[in-house]
Amino acid sequence: MRLGGAARVGAAVASAVLALALLTGCAALRAPNAPDAEHGLGLQVRQVQAVGSGGECASVLLPGDAGTLCDGSGLAYDVAEAKLISPEVSHASVVDAGAGQYAISLELTSAGAAILQAMTTAAVASAPPGNQLAIVVDGEVLSAPAVAEPLTDGTVQIAGGFTRERASELAERIVG
Repeated sequence: MRLGGAARVGAAVASAVLALALLTGCAALRAPNAPDAEHGLGLQVRQVQAVGSGGECASVLLPGDAGTLCDGSGLAYDVAEAKLISPEVSHASVVDAGAGQYAISLELTSAGAAILQAMTTAAVASAPPGNQLAIVVDGEVLSAPAVAEPLTDGTVQIAGGFTRERASELAERIVG
């Protein structure tokens, strides 16, 4: 199908507006829980490459960037780029983990489940610390568990001895 002159101009203008919006980070075109540095990065799952203390920790790593992130105790994790991010989470809820502690239960989209399965399969086949996945929310490593077996059902729990309030806050930050 061949476009007439007006249609070609209209398509070119629409393409230019879309490109400009994407380059400037127009919030109206971003998914509601898409990560960005200004509005919070939400959830990122990253393969751990090295663990140490006293490293220079980034406060922000965009999903496509590798670097060093820290947990609340100052332990530094050199991490790969994020493969699983907040838009792949369809639901986050708080669950009772017993003994007055709470965890965050995540249900992933089908795309997120496939990403997590690929990440956990690769982690199982890796030597330490490559067998660890860093669970990061808004730039802070919440945990970095070693993966014992691939996760295939599209659900995951983030445990960390959280209070109900902290777990609720984190669940909200994950889904935006």
